[in-house]
Amino acid sequence: MKFKREKSRNYFLNDTPIPNVFLGEYMLRMPGDFVRVYLYTYMRTMAGDAPATEESIARDLGLKVEDVLSAWAYLEQKRLIRRKVPSTKDGYYTIEFIDLKGGLFVGQRSSDAVHSGSATVLEEKSVRTMFRRIEKALGRPLSDKDYKTV
Repeated sequence: MKFKREKSRNYFLNDTPIPNVFLGEYMLRMPGDFVRVYLYTYMRTMAGDAPATEESIARDLGLKVEDVLSAWAYLEQKRLIRRKVPSTKDGYYTIEFIDLKGGLFVGQRSSDAVHSGSATVLEEKSVRTMFRRIEKALGRPLSDKDYKTV
């Protein structure tokens, strides 16, 4: 017996899984329009949507093209995306969303993460407790830089 599920053709009716690390670590300090660019294009990527341009993204979000370009630069600097130069004549470059769950330490990727066996550093209860106490003492969530410093 085979089972098959009909796929929805309207991506507005689907769900887009956003990793909690994005919501708790990145979104809190990110400019609102950059969050909108990230979430909207992430949704379109998950839906397997056709290529888009900065102009179409800006139009859909009610932004200026410069705002979309600034968002790409910011997201790339924060290592949330990777821009790849065009390999074809169509001029499209590729935006690759980096796997946020691939890092072993919040704000780091597997290439530069601190390994602790197969478990992540933040899975250790004592480490999580320590970071919560530091956040409570500071009265704010820790940033990427704070985690790396500690």
